[in-house]
Amino acid sequence: MTNEMERASVEITLAGKTYRIDEPVRRRARAMITTMGGVLRRMFEAQNEPNDVLTGMIMLGAVDAALDWLYGHFDDIRADKKHLDAEATETEIITAFNTVAEFIARPFPFQVTSKNAAALSTTSTPKAESTS
Repeated sequence: MTNEMERASVEITLAGKTYRIDEPVRRRARAMITTMGGVLRRMFEAQNEPNDVLTGMIMLGAVDAALDWLYGHFDDIRADKKHLDAEATETEIITAFNTVAEFIARPFPFQVTSKNAAALSTTSTPKAESTS
């Protein structure tokens, strides 16, 4: 008999391939939340930009930042980088990022706002402590 609890997971699809994202352990989740602030800040900037051309340019940067964030945190997604760079659409990248971001942040009692996104993007990533 094992004491292992089954972790929650969420699935995302990018360029026709489905990826299963398991709930990260505490320190990894914190590091992921800390680094997602830069992507969220770009998305909020695009929402608040009155100029359509600039909005588009900012969102393209947000899409690239979101995909880079996914590459940075998930080995199986990073392994498909060449395929995803060629085939993934902006809509599915943002949808995948939002799904993962909401999944990871769900236990926390704050709502993601532009102020929180800005604060997260300036916070340094915590260093993992040795468990041995």
